[in-house]
Parts: sequence; structure tokens; C-alpha cells
Amino acid sequence: MKHTRRGRILIAVLLAAQYVSLYLVYGEDLRVVPLLGLAAATAGAALRQASGKGAGEFAAFALIWWLVTILLTGDTYEAWGRKLLSGLLGGGVLLAGAFLLRMIAARYWKRHHQEGELFSRSDCAFLALPGFYFGIAVGVPGFLIELLLALTAGNVRLDRRIPTGAAAFVSCWLCALLGERFMTWYIGFF
Repeated sequence: MKHTRRGRILIAVLLAAQYVSLYLVYGEDLRVVPLLGLAAATAGAALRQASGKGAGEFAAFALIWWLVTILLTGDTYEAWGRKLLSGLLGGGVLLAGAFLLRMIAARYWKRHHQEGELFSRSDCAFLALPGFYFGIAVGVPGFLIELLLALTAGNVRLDRRIPTGAAAFVSCWLCALLGERFMTWYIGFF
């Protein structure tokens, strides 16, 4: 019980830090609106998973929030379409990658006569959130960071599910703060 309580306190402190840092970086720009909803959804999922329950409704909320904010914050139809296409492409690729990892892990467990799964279908949606919110260019590093964090925080022997809610929380925070800098650095090579 103490471990769960400490985890909840840590997530609440990190959520406050995330809100403050997003406000300091984006100010009153409308681009911060989807990120605040994403922060709330991933923090809620992390809290729910810390208490040992599923968090699929938080993944659904994050995806619906992404779509609604694209519709409400798009300046022109061209900007709206670009955001929607970039998010669908990035999220779709990462979602396919997450389901592929899930399938590979299931085959591994079946071959070694073990029960269980690496992550559920809603966890696949959490792994794809950076792609939906930030596009494929920033989403792929976000996906890798999230997967690395989840596998590190979970059991390395993979005999239980990995905690994707907390990993999505930290990964999306890093993408929101460092995504544009990463893109500038990466494009500088070409």
C-alpha cells in the first residue's frame, strides 16, 4: 500500500511540474491545449495502473481529445488537414509497431509454454500516443523512449505486463518539451 501511495504522490508532483513546464515553454499559445489533455490522460492512466487496474478509458480519452483539439484549434483547412494527416500517419505507424511487438511477445511466450501478455490493446494505444500528438518524426523517438521506460520500469523477465501509462506520461512530456529541438537537430544532418 505504501508503494502505491508513493507512486500516486510522485505522479501528482510530476503532473504539476509538467503543467508548469508546458506553460513556460508554450505560454498562452493554443498548441498547449492538446498537450494539457494528453498530460491529464497519461497521468490518470499511470495512477490507475499503479493501483493494479486497467486504463483503457484513458487511452480512448487521449485519442478523442487529440481529434477534438485538432478540429477546434486548426486555423485553416490546410493546417487542420496537415495536423490530422500527420497525426494519423504517425499514430498509425506506431500503433502497428506496438501490435507487432505484442504479437512477437505472444509467440515467444507460447513457444516457452508461459501464460501472459506483454501489454494489452489499450497499452498499444498508449505506445502510439506520441505519434498521434507529435507526428511520425517526433513520435518514433517518443515511442522508443516510452518502450524503453516501460520495459525498464516493468519486470525485465517479461512475466507480467509493462506499465505503459507512466511511460507514456514521461515520454509525451519529453516530446512536448524537446520535440522541435530534436527535429532541428535531426534535419541538420541533411
